Amino acid sequence: MKKSTLFFILLLINIKTPAQTTRYVTQNGKGNKDGSSWINASNDIQSMINESVSGDHVFVAIGTYNPNRTADTSTYSPGNRSNTFLMKNGVKLYGGFDPSNGIDDLTDTRITPSKSGTISGGTILKGINNVHHVVLGADVNDVNIDLDGFVITGAYSADLNQSPSYSGSLIVNGVTVYYVQGGGIAVSSLGNASVKLTNCSVDNNSAGNNGAAIFCRSNGSNNIKIINSNISSNSVSGYITGTGAISSSAVSNSTIDIINSNVSDNEISAAKGSGSPGISLSVENSISTINIINSIISNNRTLNSLNKSSFMIGANSKDTTIVNVIGSSIIGTHLPGNIWTIGIGGISLSAPNCIVNFQNSTVANLNGASYLAFSGQTNNHFKAYNTIIYNNKFNMVGNNIIKDIQYSLVQNENNTTSGNIDGTLAYPNLFTSLSTGDYTLPNVSPAKDKGSNNLYIANGGDISLDKDLANNPRVYDYANGGIIDMGAYENQSDTNINTVEVDDIDISIYPNPSRDNLNINSNQKIIGYEIYDLTGKKIIDYKKANIIKIDISQLPKNEYLIKLETQSNRKKTIKFIKN
Repeated sequence: MKKSTLFFILLLINIKTPAQTTRYVTQNGKGNKDGSSWINASNDIQSMINESVSGDHVFVAIGTYNPNRTADTSTYSPGNRSNTFLMKNGVKLYGGFDPSNGIDDLTDTRITPSKSGTISGGTILKGINNVHHVVLGADVNDVNIDLDGFVITGAYSADLNQSPSYSGSLIVNGVTVYYVQGGGIAVSSLGNASVKLTNCSVDNNSAGNNGAAIFCRSNGSNNIKIINSNISSNSVSGYITGTGAISSSAVSNSTIDIINSNVSDNEISAAKGSGSPGISLSVENSISTINIINSIISNNRTLNSLNKSSFMIGANSKDTTIVNVIGSSIIGTHLPGNIWTIGIGGISLSAPNCIVNFQNSTVANLNGASYLAFSGQTNNHFKAYNTIIYNNKFNMVGNNIIKDIQYSLVQNENNTTSGNIDGTLAYPNLFTSLSTGDYTLPNVSPAKDKGSNNLYIANGGDISLDKDLANNPRVYDYANGGIIDMGAYENQSDTNINTVEVDDIDISIYPNPSRDNLNINSNQKIIGYEIYDLTGKKIIDYKKANIIKIDISQLPKNEYLIKLETQSNRKKTIKFIKN
């Protein structure tokens, strides 16, 4: 080996990668406030970000923090609407620490929001004085935002006077940032852009145009990833039209991933509002992809005076648009009595090639536009495996739709081959309570145990480890032969009753309905019984006795299932009503 080559190798070995630095912030600061440790914590998040380089971390303790430095110059300026927390590429922020109580590093269980948004305490980044953006990323190069464990709230980027011509802007790191675009988080990049939120809640923000919770615009590709987080109660409230909670606009291949999260109760309340109040992805070229995994998309809506319907989720591109909905629910409702409440649809796709894949998901109660609208004129692909699509006001629409439906109940689809249930019929016991929004399955649901384990596994599911939307086992009692249910929720009862009759023995009960007693009429001796509600919850434990009459006077008014056991160990379950 030449000496020069050996020297070069030894030089590389001795080059040290810069050590990762962690800086610390508490609400009031401590010690000398240089941010070097919890005992010398800074009280200024922005100054710690400014001092950091790619690969560094900023740990922020519980408390409420208001942006107090301007976006363009980082000048301390309380009350300025341009104040923000300006992110720096490769610098990750963690919240939820409580060092005074021993929660001081990432091995501890931090105080962070859940996907329902609930939190007691926590680290809150709160806009005050109508700041345009609580969190901002802007650069002529790539922009990367990575937050874990924060509540982001209080942005108001619309004009205070609701002027339709309001279009102010400022230059940040060489990029124009428009006031009305984005609320909680805004990103503007001349390169690629990414936003990753883990254990966060972005709620109660308002934007004048697009993306009240998250707005991301780039000249390259966008990648938004929401994990175990809550995006709720955000509003586009300016005069002009726009998109709702999450809005992504890019040139190249772009993706939005919603994983184990909640996107609910967001709205477009602009006077001329239309568009997608939940999730919107627009790509000029290439492919746009939205993945919704174990998440709830519900009650995102449009309130306006134009009588226009809109969709919870919208995606478009000039090439291919893909939406994958796995183990999730897309649910609609409305606001009774509000004449500006416009019906909401499910998913709208526009591209030459459109693909929608549903697996073990539930789509229900969408009361406005179609639950799925294809605008692509070339190839539209619809796949539903182990899925329930039911009680939506309008059916799927589009041209040249290629359908692959297996082990599913899809409204207006009457093909009962491949394990499907006729979707042209009504099923009053399909859900625990359709009217109140309880989409779990009762024991008598026709979708219980009617999915396909093999289909789930063949499409990438791990049936022994995966959870349903309520975080229960994806298949109840799989080790003993359990069968997956259709829809997003798995019935967790071993009372495997899909019809009233589970045996051919001659047993009846009367009167039914009854207020006080059930009389048993049987050609065999009844030696025991137990009673369940329709969700499978046991109400009365097994009682063994020689039974001809059962006292039900203490039961609340409801529908129940009584399981009767005969002397020959045969069982029959009968539904009854307590009035």
